[in-house]
Amino acid sequence: MNEKITVDCEKFLQCYEESSSQMEASSKSLQQREYELTKNELKLQKSKSKQQLKKRVQERLSSCKQLVKESCTSRKLAEGITDELVILQKRRAELESQLKAVNYESLESEITQLETALHAIQEDYYTDLQEKMKNLQTELIQKNEKLQEMKNNENSFRSAIQTI
Repeated sequence: MNEKITVDCEKFLQCYEESSSQMEASSKSLQQREYELTKNELKLQKSKSKQQLKKRVQERLSSCKQLVKESCTSRKLAEGITDELVILQKRRAELESQLKAVNYESLESEITQLETALHAIQEDYYTDLQEKMKNLQTELIQKNEKLQEMKNNENSFRSAIQTI
């Protein structure tokens, strides 16, 4: 019974380590993408309004980058975030193409929506992890109780056998 628990824990740890490695790779990819975005933004500095927009977008990107860094530092959030990072990277690419268009105000609105979505995802995932941890703890307690009961039964049987 303990071996099964140990195997389950080792599998969980292995999945966790794999997710952590994937998160690091995604962070590097995100940093490269941010570098490319910064390079493209420098080309857009043709007028004062574009420079002001660039500054606002850069502030928002820094905020998003900080949120991603904070989520990466939390090992408990490693699992599942990589998928969300891919979605955010795709969305960022879409926003870059929209940056070249004239409609800058809608771009700001979409960045705000992405920030809100990222916050919601982080909160939901943390709640799910807490629930999983509680379930695993309950299961471990139940298995320990069963093990203790089996040990007691074994001792009872041994006593009965010795009296025979």
